[in-house]
Amino acid sequence: RAGTKRIINEIIKILNGRKIRSFYQNILGFKNVLTIDRHAANIAHKKFDSKRRLTDKQYTEIENNYFKASRILNINPVLLQSITWQYFRTVKDQYKKREGFFFELLENCSQLLIFGEILAFYARFMVY
Repeated sequence: RAGTKRIINEIIKILNGRKIRSFYQNILGFKNVLTIDRHAANIAHKKFDSKRRLTDKQYTEIENNYFKASRILNINPVLLQSITWQYFRTVKDQYKKREGFFFELLENCSQLLIFGEILAFYARFMVY
């Protein structure tokens, strides 16, 4: 067990960038970090920017907001981030084609209430 933890910590040190380290940790099942990328940042900032780069402070702020929302909704924060990321990725091109509606998508995704709607939407497709 201690050996595994040491190996994981060594791998994390080698990985370049907070997002990549967080993604690796999320794959391993860590729930205390989140993978925050441009999609998550675009949702948080209510503005589409395909070249957006996050400062460490911005990353932490967005990550903390996902943690807060997950506590309110009583859902695993990694699952919440994954669902919102997939929802945004799935519908963003549809919204981009309809002038003005893309920013409506960003506004909706940024509001906490949309998380419940997204969860309800994906719950219909879950296999039990």
